[in-house]
Amino acid sequence: MSFQRELKNSGLARLSTIILSAATWGLAVMPASADPVDDFYKGRSMELIVGSGPGGGYDVYGRLIARHIPRYIPGRPKIVVKNVVGGGGLRASNILYNVSPKDGSTIGTVSRAMITAPLMDQKSAKFDPSKFTWIGSANNEDNICFSWHTAPTKTWAQVVRERLIVGSAAQGTSTYTYPVMLRNMFGAKFELIAGYPDASSVLLAMQRGEVQAMCISLSSIQARHPKWLQEGTISIFALIGLKRNSDIPNVPAVAEFATSDEQKQVLKVILGPQFAGRPILAPPSIPQDRATALRAAFDSSMKDKALLEDSKKQRLDISPATGQEVADLVSDIYAAPKELINKVRAVSVRPLDMKVTIKQLPTLTVSVSLKKVDKKGALVIFDADGKSQRAQVSNSRTAITVAGNKANRAALKAGMKCQITYQGNNTEAQSIRCE
Repeated sequence: MSFQRELKNSGLARLSTIILSAATWGLAVMPASADPVDDFYKGRSMELIVGSGPGGGYDVYGRLIARHIPRYIPGRPKIVVKNVVGGGGLRASNILYNVSPKDGSTIGTVSRAMITAPLMDQKSAKFDPSKFTWIGSANNEDNICFSWHTAPTKTWAQVVRERLIVGSAAQGTSTYTYPVMLRNMFGAKFELIAGYPDASSVLLAMQRGEVQAMCISLSSIQARHPKWLQEGTISIFALIGLKRNSDIPNVPAVAEFATSDEQKQVLKVILGPQFAGRPILAPPSIPQDRATALRAAFDSSMKDKALLEDSKKQRLDISPATGQEVADLVSDIYAAPKELINKVRAVSVRPLDMKVTIKQLPTLTVSVSLKKVDKKGALVIFDADGKSQRAQVSNSRTAITVAGNKANRAALKAGMKCQITYQGNNTEAQSIRCE
């Protein structure tokens, strides 16, 4: 009896061991809990759209982030930077909002002025800033207004007495808004030449003698042209900020010119976007887990030793804001009373009595073969004058014909022989006529 009990117990022990081993083996061969964000980004090539030309402040910050943030995004994707020039950031913002995939595979950096562009009655702003997915901002910014060394006007006291020709990009950009504001609110004697593709183009125009002055971020000048500050190549006559900047303590802040509570309130709305000096954003409605991952990756990259060393070499200030902080800022601006917004528009959209010349950029017409058609026809790539060129394509604004018949951009295919009329690389095509 005792032998039988012992045998039975022994059999149960062996059976228990077999069951336990099978269970353990089953657990071992079961896949680990999948990370859907990691799975999405692993092996992927992301795109970072820069809403200005190469070499500008937004381009430099965008490429800095593109180099370092992938280490913190699950799956460690590669990031390819693409410059989309036009409207001082309007074209890139429209693409991010209306064309780019809403899956977290595309992010961008555009002028902080795009935060308020729709509020400023800018008809070309086909986006709602409150619906973008805000990832963060690399720093907050103060803008400066300055004159070139050949201009006779060099101080604020002279600016309110003597004529000064100022260059800018499109309406709604800070290069346009700030001169108009200084004219309407404080009597600066400006004449404005507007319509340059971006701030870098205005800088070149100033060096060529087409314009005498402009407004741009202080960090852009410190990073790209530090000798201009050291050698007196430019004369800064106003800081577009609520208080003076310790780097240029003798330059008056525009808030010092305000003489009423109303002017101070208006300035707070106009200058609010400077908190998000170099914003990183994604299209609206991307999956929440990917948005959370991108925000966390951005926050971590802003503390990364390699990024900080890289930024120091390039003289780039890093004073970050989180994606939630930028989103809250945008919400606050769009919650401002209608009466206040109307006052902001009144002083920053249309010059009251300032002469404004809209610069007409030269139009190019090239006969080419399409090398690549991307984004369902929204982008065409071709060679012109021995260089690879891109043109954005709009179904509503670009006149498209194929074999003599009116068509939409989905009809464009690689290999087609086409005649394209546009204003240069990365601008929107005015017409595309294909055989």
